Amino acid sequence: MSTPRVILRWQDTNNIELGHKIYRSDTPMDIQNMPSPIATLNPNTTEYTDEAVIEGNFYYYRVSAYTTNGEEFSNEVYTEAIIAIGPGPSTLIAGDMTAGFFGEVPTSELITGDDLATAIGLTAGTSQYSTEPWLKFALDGNIIYVAKKPYRHTVSWQHIYQAGAVYGTGDNGYNPSGGDILQDTNISVDGFSLDVTLLKGANTDPTGTDATGYDLAFTHNSEWNRLMYPIHSGIHTNSNNPSTPSVPYAQWATYSDSDLLVHSSFGSGSYSWTQETPVTSTQRLYRGNIGVTYVYRSTATHTTTPNGWRPCLRLAQ
Repeated sequence: MSTPRVILRWQDTNNIELGHKIYRSDTPMDIQNMPSPIATLNPNTTEYTDEAVIEGNFYYYRVSAYTTNGEEFSNEVYTEAIIAIGPGPSTLIAGDMTAGFFGEVPTSELITGDDLATAIGLTAGTSQYSTEPWLKFALDGNIIYVAKKPYRHTVSWQHIYQAGAVYGTGDNGYNPSGGDILQDTNISVDGFSLDVTLLKGANTDPTGTDATGYDLAFTHNSEWNRLMYPIHSGIHTNSNNPSTPSVPYAQWATYSDSDLLVHSSFGSGSYSWTQETPVTSTQRLYRGNIGVTYVYRSTATHTTTPNGWRPCLRLAQ
């Protein structure tokens, strides 16, 4: 779950302070009788995030600059502790924090596909749709951004793993490929920390002998299904790709196969790599290619034009 927090920002108007102190209280503070500071910061600092708060509670804050001659205090600020919502819209347009949709976030407010690839050192594949927006979701109390279209094609799962951008687990991940790589790639945007991962395309690693088909049972409660089905129009180009999936989902938006590039008829990269490994450890799962509900598998090193990188950014806790 996302952590409640209060973010304080201020202008540092001098260069002689030894540092800053942060004060917090449940009641108004008297500068003649201040409580103990909750933090002491280095000089020239202009931001502090307080996570030792309770969501919905209101707090009073003062920031000071101190020198050997004394301490100067800011005006008092009275504010509410809220769950961090991250860049982009802060109000859900559908659903709730268990599963909901905030809408689109332009890359100017988050990051372009090209800049993200550069930041994580992903050089494999071919860039495309770099400035297509992000889709912002809530899922189980967390904030998740998903690229509206794949930002690269002709890229293997192993390439993404080698960039540390599959699992976000802070270790080598469940199924390394091409050598153990720490899965902790992270970027910072406007002070927000975002873990770079892939979406989960299945509930768990499939155990059946085949992981190919439409709306398969092992995908029904996956992140892909819970986020991508509700925003999809439900109009598919293949009669085997059900417009009413086995698990009913609310309709948050009406993006088409073309809008989301989940069908190969509309361009390269429509096979979106996901985190999971089917029965054989050399293969990995992807979603898309012939509709939003489709599931298929390829070897982790498979690199063809349809193989796409649709990154997922998770607001760090």
